[in-house]
Amino acid sequence: MRRKKTVDNVRFSFRRVLKLLGVGLWVGYLFYLYQPIRADIFPPRGPSQRESRPIESTGLLRPKARILIVTAHPDDEAFYLGGTLLRIQSSAIVHLVVLTDGDKGYYPFIDSKAISKTRQGEVRTLAQKVGIDSTEFHQEPDGRLRPEPKTVRRLEQVLREFKPDEVLVFDDQYWPRISHNDHRNAGIVAVLALQDVKFTGGVFRYSTTAPNTTLDVSAVWPQAQKNLGIHASQFHGSKLELIQLLTTSNAIEAGATAGFSFGEPFRYEVWRDGKVIFR
Repeated sequence: MRRKKTVDNVRFSFRRVLKLLGVGLWVGYLFYLYQPIRADIFPPRGPSQRESRPIESTGLLRPKARILIVTAHPDDEAFYLGGTLLRIQSSAIVHLVVLTDGDKGYYPFIDSKAISKTRQGEVRTLAQKVGIDSTEFHQEPDGRLRPEPKTVRRLEQVLREFKPDEVLVFDDQYWPRISHNDHRNAGIVAVLALQDVKFTGGVFRYSTTAPNTTLDVSAVWPQAQKNLGIHASQFHGSKLELIQLLTTSNAIEAGATAGFSFGEPFRYEVWRDGKVIFR
């Protein structure tokens, strides 16, 4: 009798553990869906055979080129395009669109209005330093960016008014193993807007795993690293050092494939009347 009771207790304890484990997995899964970071065991990869193109044959470095940069968050421009901004600052006419307000409002215990104001101020400070001619914030919720019609239409308006020759956007097809959902959706928003306005020109997709051109940023890399510190609300102390180490590692890897000390890679496309004719 005592043995049977012991067995029953073991079975009850085992079922309770399984139940708690199941609840924990569901809670973990729901939290994963709630927060914006995405992890892919098998991230999408581009075609194995890609035609590379020297960056000099594109319009990115052309004098007086009108360049539109579309990012998801305040700080994306320094993280992904820090060297590029310094390379084009003396020649191009640059307009920056930040789709979200950077409020991080989905995190608890944070003054979302204050952090949004601070981060947008940091972008304006960096813009003055690197020669970005104009900046606008579309105030979509940070961490909750979606390719909704109103979001696309607003970017369409920018495209029609600014009339860019070249556009820099997140790659919405070939993203890194660890990525931000806002980044993917920012790329989708940009592509939909470009299609709707029948854009003709060059599109440079950054944060991509399928680059076909690389910009040499070796000469400006030390300054690009310093500029990351302008986003002090996000990058400071040991975190700034970690971000600088990460971006430097990425730049060395990208540069190595193109024969540079430091490079920033892009998946370059030529568009005509809203359609891709070269990628």
